[in-house]
Amino acid sequence: MPAIELQRLNAEINQLTSQFDQVDSFYASLVNLMEKYANGAFRPGKINYRNIQQPCYHTPPILSQKLIQAIKPKCQAYPAKSMEIIQLLRQGKYLELHSLAVHILALLPMDDPQKLMQYVSEWAMAEKETSLLDDLFATGCAELRATAPQIWLMELETWLGSGETPARLIGLRAMIASVKDTQFAYLPNLYKLATGLFMTTPQECSTLLEELLETFIKRSPAETSFFLRQILLRDPSPHTARLVRKKLGSLPVEYQPVLRSLLFDAGRQSDIR
Repeated sequence: MPAIELQRLNAEINQLTSQFDQVDSFYASLVNLMEKYANGAFRPGKINYRNIQQPCYHTPPILSQKLIQAIKPKCQAYPAKSMEIIQLLRQGKYLELHSLAVHILALLPMDDPQKLMQYVSEWAMAEKETSLLDDLFATGCAELRATAPQIWLMELETWLGSGETPARLIGLRAMIASVKDTQFAYLPNLYKLATGLFMTTPQECSTLLEELLETFIKRSPAETSFFLRQILLRDPSPHTARLVRKKLGSLPVEYQPVLRSLLFDAGRQSDIR
């Protein structure tokens, strides 16, 4: 990979962004720029590189940073062109192109959040790369979540209430992103939406439910403790009791005795059954 010369890079990005309203030319020039700065010698070694399945250019981070900074005003000025570019980027072979699509989505004006939410839903159902799905919800949907929280919560409810496992898994990933977003103040709504799955803890959802519980605990130990008390008082599945028992030590010590007592009662009820 060639060494980065900032003056030259800035000039190349300026030339690229000047073509933003010419979608095909912009895309072709972007691919050329990515290929120029690709690191063909990158080796992830023994560590699985984020479990990513798509090929990567492994471009230096400064390229993406400079590019996103440069196209921000263009995304605001040309939202329709931006959506066309997103479509092209999503058809690209390399991960960095898809990642840029997520960032462009995050920069769009929120003129029609319902339409944008529908697009996000279609994108999420089609996305196979879980790391991109997480980025879509965490970064791509941050402004949508802030601008139209009720629309976001309704979509979460649709995903989580689906009888289809893929939709529920998407909903859980979106839930995790929502809880991690400390600017999203609708935590009680998120606990309510999570109740049904925490009562049953389906095996196919167990890994993401565990991650969601960890995220709830980090965001608000007190509210999560209260939430778990309500769950345990409602006679949840044995899988749920095992999950709570596993994560009990992650809660502050002052919340543990009551939950431990409820877990003991739940265990006795399970033995009786």
